[in-house]
Amino acid sequence: MASITKRSGKNGDTYKICVSAGRDSKDGQIRHYMTWKPPQGMTSRKVEKELNRVAVEFEQKILDGFQADNRQTFAEYAEYVLDLKAPEYKENTLNQSRRLLVRINAEIGRMKLRDIKPRHLNEFYKKLTEPGANQRRAAYVPVVDFDALRNGKMKKDFAVQCGVGIVEYARIRKGSCVTEKTAKLIEKNLNATGLFRKIDTHAPLSSETIHRVHSLISTVFSQAEKEMIVDFNPAKRANVPSTRKKQADYLQPDEVAAVIKALETEPIWFRTMIMLFITTGCRRGEILGLKWDKIGFDTRRIKIDNNIQYLPKVGIFEESPKTGQERFIIVPQSTIDMLKEWRQFQADCMDTPADYVFCRFDTGKPLTPNTVNAALQRFCARHGLRHIHPHMFRHTAASILISSGVDVLTVSKMLGHATTTTTLDIYGHVILEAESRAADCITEKLTEISTKSNTKTKKSV
Repeated sequence: MASITKRSGKNGDTYKICVSAGRDSKDGQIRHYMTWKPPQGMTSRKVEKELNRVAVEFEQKILDGFQADNRQTFAEYAEYVLDLKAPEYKENTLNQSRRLLVRINAEIGRMKLRDIKPRHLNEFYKKLTEPGANQRRAAYVPVVDFDALRNGKMKKDFAVQCGVGIVEYARIRKGSCVTEKTAKLIEKNLNATGLFRKIDTHAPLSSETIHRVHSLISTVFSQAEKEMIVDFNPAKRANVPSTRKKQADYLQPDEVAAVIKALETEPIWFRTMIMLFITTGCRRGEILGLKWDKIGFDTRRIKIDNNIQYLPKVGIFEESPKTGQERFIIVPQSTIDMLKEWRQFQADCMDTPADYVFCRFDTGKPLTPNTVNAALQRFCARHGLRHIHPHMFRHTAASILISSGVDVLTVSKMLGHATTTTTLDIYGHVILEAESRAADCITEKLTEISTKSNTKTKKSV
């Protein structure tokens, strides 16, 4: 039976409801509490009737296992949920969730789980869409021609002089922003001032990031709902800003031809890697995680079951592909021949056989993912090609397959998508173009048939 205690204060009367629920492992009595405040204007008789109803309902929830009196804050419970799900999360996903949690906790972290309503989340999401929500550190944009500052020095050597990596230096050359720390470091190392100009970063948070924030909040509350800590998941009733779908950026046929032509003068390792990107549509980490024993040189089948990732606090590490499922891809014989040539070259240059198809010659360890981007950037600069990143080859492979009439299910399996829905979402515009061409082809064929039929009819008359 619930016990009720009345409390009177300057803001009116409140009622503390207590329900006993047995004893704990130390023989201490377990009590659950809730506070109820009657609405203004309610008569004493109605207060008594409603109070009894609330008390009975609360007691029944406790008997059913519901713990509405849980005093945990969102921040405390969210940390518990991440620890709980850590074994099933990939390292990158866990790292991203912890970074998002910093922003979330700043807004609702101190609130108790039971106090957070859809309205609080709606207000939070609205803040994230407003200018300044990005909260990036002050950005500095280069205002001088860094190539002119080199005075003929090699880019790699000049990057070292600046105190940055070759990839970072390439970004600076193109006018990309850097942090205040990097800007000051470069000016100090070059003994110069005025190389950068500070700019304001008042951009809102992207809709994709807001959706990731919402997804994490929903995950936390879903667990709380399962554990009967809250009545419902407020995130499911919140209004999330709509996302803007980005079209996949892929290479046109003439650009693919230009890349393949340019590869003829490149080292065998780079030539082999890029052709694997183009012919398999694999992700960057999957190509770097590929091992020699996963390649069927006779069957032309490659097994994709490994993924190389990098995090500053962890270093290089292996994990399963993005969807967690292995897959097989059949590649052209020309790619197999290139792999054979590269394997022989690698064996001649290394003291011990390497496990990874692409690795460091000195240690045999896999390459850092950014190494691919840096090499590709230098390749584009040497041959006058537009900026290409590894994922563009994945989009290019998909667009070529779809345009050639390959069905979506086959394309989805080759790319390693969890479902065909993902493929349709990303390459919907390419599929529409292919369907449009198919419709035009049918129209042309019907017109041709109709014309021939009319000609025959006239002749017979």
